[in-house]
Amino acid sequence: MNKPLTKKRSLVFFLVPNFSMLPFSAAIETLRIANRMLGYEAYTWRLTSTDGEKVLSSSGIALEVNSSLADERKFLGGENRPSMVLVCSGIYVEDFNNKSVNAWLREVYNRGVAVGSLCTGAHVLASAGLLTGKRCAIHWENLPGFSENFPQVDVYADLYEIDSNIYTCAGGTASLDMMLNLIDQDFGENLVNRVCEQALTDRVRGPHDRQRLAPPAAAAARPSRRPERQGAVDHRADGRQSCRTAVAPGDRRGRRPVAPADRATIPPGDGAVPCPLLSGDPARPRSTPPHPVVDAGRRSRRRLRLRLGVALLQVLSRTLQPLAAAGARRPQADAADGAIGTGANTQKVRVIRPFCWQQAVPS
Repeated sequence: MNKPLTKKRSLVFFLVPNFSMLPFSAAIETLRIANRMLGYEAYTWRLTSTDGEKVLSSSGIALEVNSSLADERKFLGGENRPSMVLVCSGIYVEDFNNKSVNAWLREVYNRGVAVGSLCTGAHVLASAGLLTGKRCAIHWENLPGFSENFPQVDVYADLYEIDSNIYTCAGGTASLDMMLNLIDQDFGENLVNRVCEQALTDRVRGPHDRQRLAPPAAAAARPSRRPERQGAVDHRADGRQSCRTAVAPGDRRGRRPVAPADRATIPPGDGAVPCPLLSGDPARPRSTPPHPVVDAGRRSRRRLRLRLGVALLQVLSRTLQPLAAAGARRPQADAADGAIGTGANTQKVRVIRPFCWQQAVPS
């Protein structure tokens, strides 16, 4: 007899005004995909707010909720008791301070229900006193202010943190990684891989992965991945160039270039696949003919530079030619024709009209 399919977790998403849609939707979509891969609703969820009214997100989209805080207090003692409560917030979370919400979160946590937050929701958990002496993660933009307001909390710029029964994530797509960790705890790596394939995610990030992009210095220190620099160039039968790249067995990060010195160690056909080289490098011939529109634009720019160069030469020649001729002649002057000085060494100064720009412009 087959074991009946039962629900695994029931989650409550508490929406704070101006919450961020990206971490909220990423978390729910991850659970939805997991249900679809399992074939039944292993994960259920409902939305709640302080008064049960719809909540406006930071993107201006308002969401209807399923319950209020009063309803959730009643659900704690019945069959609708949740297994996890996640606080979803976003911008202006510092202005949100509700004593009823803080009391409800403490009651939920004391009843043994897991409590967590998405994006800046750690502010709400810390205000409720649930993060004292705990580790948590928060968005890097809010980390300095959070550390100043809650010095008793160990806050990190990680993707997500799990400390006993408290789950916090930094927001954005980090909520997807935290939900994948939750699915891994419940159903294992096989389901996580299937969810990643459906969500077009190439890998599962760990909790301590970097939030922000690597700084330029670190990016420059990493080896270049351009195939024409690290790959070995082959000349195929059709005349096009390609580089040989190897795919390691079980490596999901894709192709990686192979140095020429290592080419001999790779047998033909063993993970070596040809890939076309980039066509924008002027240091080598093109592998494909240029696009007609792009090529026409380049010819037009060359013609324009040529015309500007010719016009500049004409202007310079018309300007400098009278000056050069005047300096070469320097005829003797008499006293009646503007001579300067006295005696036999008297010389005439030739008066040159100021150059007129209109005369230099070709008609």
